Formats: sequence, C-alpha cells, structure tokens
Amino acid sequence: SAVAHAVGGASRRSADATARAYGWASPLPRLTAQAASNAVKGVHDAGQGLLATRLADDLNRMLGQLAKGPPTLYDKAMDANYLETGAGGGLHRLFDGGHTLRGAFKAAKDAPGEDGVVRRALGMTLGLFRDGATPAGLPFFTWDPGTYHRVADSLKTRFGIPKRWFADLATYDAADVLAGLLGSAALVFRWSGGEARDFARIVGGTALAAVRGRNPILAVVFVAAAAKAFTEARKTGKYQESVKGLAEGAAGTAVPMAVVPVVAAAGGPASVALVASLLASLTVAHLARKADEAGWTDRLAGGVAEMAARIARLVEAAADEVKERLGLGGSKPDEGDGQNDPGG
Repeated sequence: SAVAHAVGGASRRSADATARAYGWASPLPRLTAQAASNAVKGVHDAGQGLLATRLADDLNRMLGQLAKGPPTLYDKAMDANYLETGAGGGLHRLFDGGHTLRGAFKAAKDAPGEDGVVRRALGMTLGLFRDGATPAGLPFFTWDPGTYHRVADSLKTRFGIPKRWFADLATYDAADVLAGLLGSAALVFRWSGGEARDFARIVGGTALAAVRGRNPILAVVFVAAAAKAFTEARKTGKYQESVKGLAEGAAGTAVPMAVVPVVAAAGGPASVALVASLLASLTVAHLARKADEAGWTDRLAGGVAEMAARIARLVEAAADEVKERLGLGGSKPDEGDGQNDPGG
C-alpha cells in the first residue's frame, strides 16, 4: 500500500513536471476538455463549409438511397393534389399543401386504410424523409402560387436574385437541416462558458455558409450567434477577440468551399474532396494559432478595430452636421450660466 501510494505520487509529480515543461498550465482533464473544444470548433467550421458545396447534394442522394422504394400510400396522400391536377410542376411541393409538417400530418391522418396511429406516423416520417433528401426539398409553409411567383419575379427584377435561389430560400433539405443542427450544437456547446471570440467564430462560419449554401435554417443560427457575440463583446470589451473569431470562422469555412470545386474539376471523388478539405481546414487552423501566438492577429484585429472606430466617429460627425443643417440639433445652454438666464 505504501509502495503504491509512493508510486502514484511520483507519477503525478512527473506528469505535472512534464506539463510545466511544455507550458501546460492545466492538468490532463482540462487539457482533454480544451482539445475537445478545439475539435468541435474545427468540425463546425469545416462541416459548414462542406455542407455549402456540392457534397451536400451527394449527402442528400446517399440519404435518399437509404429510404429508396416504391411510393407508399402516404407518399401518394401527400402528393394527392399534384397527382390530381398536375399543377406546380417541379415546384408543386410549395403549393399543394401536403409537404409541410402540418400538411403531411393531415395527409397521413386522412389517408385511407385501417392503419393505426403509429403506422401512419411512421409513413408520414418516411415520406418527409424521402422528399427532404431530394433537390426540391420541403417547404417551410404552403405558398399561394400567384403570390410566390410575384415575389420571385420582383426579387429577380429589382435585385437580380435568380428564381432558383428564391426557391432554395423557401425550402430546406436534409443537408440544410444537418448544417443547422451542427451550428446549433456549436452554439449551445459554448453558450454558458463561451467567450466573444468563440461566438464570433460561429458568426463568421455560419454567415458564409448560409449565403453560399442558401440555407435559411443556418441563417437563424447566424442571427442567434451574432446577437450573443455582440453581447459578449460589449460586456467584456474584447472587440479585438471578436474580430479574430470572425476571421477564424470565415477562413475555416471558406477552405472547403475552395478545395471541393478544385478536386471535382480534377475528377476526384467525393471521398478525396472530403479528406482534402479536412486536411486543409486543419492546416489553416494550425497556421491561425501560430499567427495568434506571434501576435500577428492582435495587430490585424487592432487595425480593424481602430478603422471601425474611425468610421464610427466619421458617421457620428456626419450625422451631427446633417442635424445642424436641418435645424434639428443645437447646443443646450449650460445650467447655472447667468449669461443665458433672462433674470441674470
């Protein structure tokens, strides 16, 4: 017993000495937690980038193969309006009312047959899963055809937004849901103990991925992360750290977006694109840490923060000048100053 106690104490002292020699200020459990946190950050950045590329289509096709089979009674019930009228064409899911969660539930409930509640629920779930793994995806809500086309035409005419993009914004597929879950998990993982830099990193990655992948679910995650990042930065005053996080998140997400098309153009399969993207993301993350240790990111973030402050001062000065010219401003008389007091 005494020998075991002595050996255990010596082992702990040796581990502590090794940790100090490598500059580790925390014991093994904390190092493990830190490594896990870094892994989550890296997976989130790379995953968002990958799910905003053509690999998302490959994922949807793979999931579609898992549920492949002849149309069921519930598939036909969800498509009943389209099968009867043929209206809507490839966009019929936006209009037929059977492909929203509420519409699918009603279609499954009203489908003929003697199936019980459990079988109907399973049939509805399988039907939604199949349709969600196709390029057309599933709508968030049912549109009136005339309203949908008027909005799509207006966006195309005024802002040059292609109609296909608007259709993507009005629907979601399996890859969109996965990206949203990944972003939500990263946000929840850091919500209580995260810092301004952590939330800004999520903002940088999700913003880029939401725009590139036209993912409305991820846009919701971006708004939540942006609000939290702003709150943390204002509370702690670590605006430079927020700038670093934005850059890290954007860079980690942009790398797969750049690598996947290159591998595809070279004729490489999806597996090669996946591995190459992950390796490139790890390399960028490593270089970012080295740059941070060398102080480069501090100088860059400081310059950006100073530029932002200058822009804010210029905007404030311009606003004051506009108010003065419009007669909306003016200095208040100093309280207690007898020169402005009629009775003084």
